[in-house]
Amino acid sequence: MEELIKILNINDYDIEQYVENRISVLNSLHNNVEEVSLTDGEIYQGWINTNVSYWPSGNRSKGFKLTKQFYIDFCKNIKQTFKNFDINVVKSKFNSDRLMQRINLYLSSYFGETCNDTLRKEIFGYGNLNSIGETLSVEILKGKNVARCIEKSGGLNGLSNFMGIDCSLILSEATFENTTAGHAYCLINENGKYKIYDPNFFSTNSTGKRVPFIFDFDINNVDKKITFNPSELGAIDSTDIEYNFPWSKLKIIEKSSSIKKITINSNDIAKADKEEALSTSDIERKKDFFNRLLDKFKGKGEK
Repeated sequence: MEELIKILNINDYDIEQYVENRISVLNSLHNNVEEVSLTDGEIYQGWINTNVSYWPSGNRSKGFKLTKQFYIDFCKNIKQTFKNFDINVVKSKFNSDRLMQRINLYLSSYFGETCNDTLRKEIFGYGNLNSIGETLSVEILKGKNVARCIEKSGGLNGLSNFMGIDCSLILSEATFENTTAGHAYCLINENGKYKIYDPNFFSTNSTGKRVPFIFDFDINNVDKKITFNPSELGAIDSTDIEYNFPWSKLKIIEKSSSIKKITINSNDIAKADKEEALSTSDIERKKDFFNRLLDKFKGKGEK
């Protein structure tokens, strides 16, 4: 919630600088992932560096990257959404679960709710040799109705971690309407309680209200597949989705989440300073960068 309050408090003209600083800190702390492919069958815990390319398919196609502009657009949307709210009301009434639902809904609006396969193939250059190794800026897909699971779930993971929420990107197979295919979705961890967020599907209830595909996830109930039917949440036009969850990869998350305390020492600051290209005389900027490092860990939540 700290990042939300920061965004609401900053001037519109300072949004770009805020986003740039936030991304710089997160990138400096998470540099282990080289690329993300829908065929990986992996769990990517936490923030993924903005230099990383996402590859939608094993078929020849361009990839995409989550850019600074993607996060700027979200921050502007947040400020617009909450412009008439008293900041103290937001602090007292708004929690991380409601923020996650807001992000989930935002992505549906950002990308569009349907997928025009013909236009998608054209934009991503499916099957073209000159598409290999090429990447698009994700904002090219904005409002085009061409996004699928990898774009929406990659975006959900990016925005969640940007806002200080512990989120992981899950890549596995899923079965929907008797069709099994590679699928991307997200796993949220809030104080040891897990939820699956699948931003690719919505149903409706009897009053016409949208029902998102969000459900509790028991990490101790080890099973090969997880089944979710939104009718449990009141949906009337729902179909089961069966997730072939990569349980073997979950152990990595559990192990890394068991750390009791995170410490920032002088070596961490020196490394971050170097990546930020800070001069030794730039005292105020150093202080600001150190504070942002602390903010990052507070936002993630120490266990």
